[in-house]
Amino acid sequence: MGIGTRMGIMALAGAGGNGFADTTSWELDGTDDYLIGTSYNTFPAHDASSDDESWTINSWVKFDAISGNQYIWYISESGGTLVTYLFVNGDGRLQAFVTGNGSNWTRSGNSVIAADTWYMLTVKYDSTISSRYSRLRIRVNGATPTGHSSNFLAANSGASGNIHLGSNYAESNIMGGHINEPAIWMNYVASDSELLDLYNSGAATNLNSHSTVPTNWFRSENAVWDGTDYTMTDEMGTGLTVKTDNMSQASRTTDVPS
Repeated sequence: MGIGTRMGIMALAGAGGNGFADTTSWELDGTDDYLIGTSYNTFPAHDASSDDESWTINSWVKFDAISGNQYIWYISESGGTLVTYLFVNGDGRLQAFVTGNGSNWTRSGNSVIAADTWYMLTVKYDSTISSRYSRLRIRVNGATPTGHSSNFLAANSGASGNIHLGSNYAESNIMGGHINEPAIWMNYVASDSELLDLYNSGAATNLNSHSTVPTNWFRSENAVWDGTDYTMTDEMGTGLTVKTDNMSQASRTTDVPS
C-alpha cells in the first residue's frame, strides 16, 4: 500500500469544518528525531488506593518499517518516571502500559501494524470498569484489533511532567515514520462508536468541533519554526507546548491520512 493509504473502512466524508484542513504531519527519521513537551502537567498524580481516573489518547501514525520497539508516545513524571506509553514491536504488535503494577498492560496481536500505512491509534483507560481485563484498551482505526488482550491491577504515579512523541524518555527506540494530530482527553473515555466515527471521517478531523473536545491537542499546521526547532502550542488554550528535537524544517511534510 502506498503513501496515504489507510487500512479498513474507506472514507465516508471529508475532514471537519470551520476552515479546518489537515495538511501536514511530522516525519521522524528513526535515528534521533522526536518531539518533546516539558512542564507537561496534564496527568495528575494518581494514588492506587483511590482509583478514579479515566483518559483517552489518540493520534494518527504511519511507520516506515516494522522493526524493533518504536515508541509512539511516552508520558512521564518530570524526573522521567513512567506514567504511560505506547509502542509497536518488530512483530507489528502494539503494546501500552501504565505504571503502578507490572500487570498494567494491554496489547494487540502480532501483524496488526504494517509499514507505509496510516492508522488511527487510541489507548483508553477507565478505572470504574469492574473487570481488570477491560480497564485499559487499545483501538486501531476505532476498532478492537485482532488478538487484543488486557490486564490491569492498579495505577500509581506522580503528576506528569514530560511527553515524548516518537521516542521514550531516554530518547531511544526512536520511531521512523509519521505522527499526526496527537490528542488527549482527561477524565473522558471515548466510546468505540465515537472512535469509529472519527476514523470514518476520512482523515484527521477538527477536534474543536467534536462532541467532547480534548484536554490537549497539538497540530503541526500551526507550529512555529524558530530557525532550529518547531514549537506547537496546545490548540486547547492551555499554553502547553511541544517542540521538535533534531528535526529539520523539512520534517514537517504534506504526507497526511487520506
